[in-house]
Amino acid sequence: LIVGGGHVGKAVAELAAELEFEVWVVDDREEIVSAARFPRAAKRLFGSIGQILREIEVTPRTYCLIVTRGHNHDEEALLHLADRGAAYVGMIGSRRKVKLIYADLLDTGVSESALKRVHAPVGLDIGSQTVPEIAISIAAQLIEHRSRVSRG
Repeated sequence: LIVGGGHVGKAVAELAAELEFEVWVVDDREEIVSAARFPRAAKRLFGSIGQILREIEVTPRTYCLIVTRGHNHDEEALLHLADRGAAYVGMIGSRRKVKLIYADLLDTGVSESALKRVHAPVGLDIGSQTVPEIAISIAAQLIEHRSRVSRG
């Protein structure tokens, strides 16, 4: 489940599909979640991010990636995903942004234990700078997590 269909979301979606993840993309902009932009996505959902995330099923096999176009959308997505029991939740952002979002979410009642399970900043620390590098670091973290889970 990729929340945010911008450059990073698109790049990760392509890699995730190659890695045999079932890709769902959520964005509040219809033109962003088009079949042309995300041809391999199993689902492309647009509308209110909060409403969509409240309504979709999140299971212990769901991998959630938050890469929206802004702080407010990231915070809203994390509010609805942090404590839903997903296999993995990751959010893009600087350490400063992550700290601010966590403080806000703690104030709204999201548990500290739920936030400790979130991978943020997302991706393996490989010095990524460009969109493709960031996508690779995220995909590598997804592979690492999936391998660890499958080994038990």
